[in-house]
Amino acid sequence: MNTNTEASSFFNDVDNDRVYYAEDFAEYFIPFFTNGIFNNGCQVIADKNNMSVDVSVGRGFINGYRYYNKIAKNLIIENADGVLNRIDNIVIRLDLTNRTITAQVVKGTFAEEPQAPDLQRDSVIYDLRIAKISVPAGATTITQDMVTDTRFITSDCGNVISPIKTPDTEQLFIQIQTAFDKELANAQLIVKNLKTDSDSILQTTQKNIDSKIKGYDTTFNGKINQYDTSLTGKLTDYELQFSSWFQKVKDTLSTDVAGALMNAINAVDERVDGVEAKISSVYTPKGSVDTYEDLESKKAGAKAGDVWDVKDTGMNYAYTEAGEWDELGMTIDLTDYAKTEFVKEYVKQEISSNITKALEASY
Repeated sequence: MNTNTEASSFFNDVDNDRVYYAEDFAEYFIPFFTNGIFNNGCQVIADKNNMSVDVSVGRGFINGYRYYNKIAKNLIIENADGVLNRIDNIVIRLDLTNRTITAQVVKGTFAEEPQAPDLQRDSVIYDLRIAKISVPAGATTITQDMVTDTRFITSDCGNVISPIKTPDTEQLFIQIQTAFDKELANAQLIVKNLKTDSDSILQTTQKNIDSKIKGYDTTFNGKINQYDTSLTGKLTDYELQFSSWFQKVKDTLSTDVAGALMNAINAVDERVDGVEAKISSVYTPKGSVDTYEDLESKKAGAKAGDVWDVKDTGMNYAYTEAGEWDELGMTIDLTDYAKTEFVKEYVKQEISSNITKALEASY
């Protein structure tokens, strides 16, 4: 080896004046190839379903020395801790003392928030980091998502793709990773906002539905109470009018005729009581169900007049004496119940008929 400030090679030897060493050859290649791996080789792959990874076939170049991994090399990852996490390095190590270049695992330190070990690069050891392995607490298998590929980060390894100068891909890699992280964060924010908006809409919709149902119940009960009050007043008026008229008839008839007429009137009262009982049978709001199919399950304990609201259609249904559901819509259907006009006519006819019978019996 030439120890002068100037060096040159390679020349024929004359009387041992040109002796060359391995480092002379390494120095020769340094200007042509920068450190790194060739053609995207030496990838770290986790597919063993255990605590190990493989380094794929590939070539490397470190400080003028070549590396060739002829077949996939398996590397064992030490067991995980039960509580703390760890990050290991997978490196291609130049060891001038042992005169080797090998793929190795450099174990990290356990911590809650671990860091990858620093690269060793000194006068005898020079590491190229081709991957980082995340080893979470309790892990029993290394999967591909635990592997961070660092081959294309120039400061870690680099990819030799030119015989003159390997392009610096580190900034490009960092830029791509930053853009990806930003887009991922934006997507997560959009999903979060959509969930918040949908929850708010559902809550508002439920409140509106509950308010509508409460309003329908209040209106329904008010109408029924109004109907009952009006009907009771009408019946009271009819009873007073009839009592007044009957007193006049009683004063003009004999005792026997009056008794017969009283029996007839009592029969009329019983009929009127039956009519009043039917009229007083009102709808009873029971609550809400999601679908009409859910409504069918309520038949078992239903009574005539029970009313249920079906949410998906917005319709109200009443249970009839025939054992069927009658669609009410948004109005109260009182078809099966007596109207004021019917009561007037019914009472008038019954009274007239029974008075006629009583008068005929008196002759």
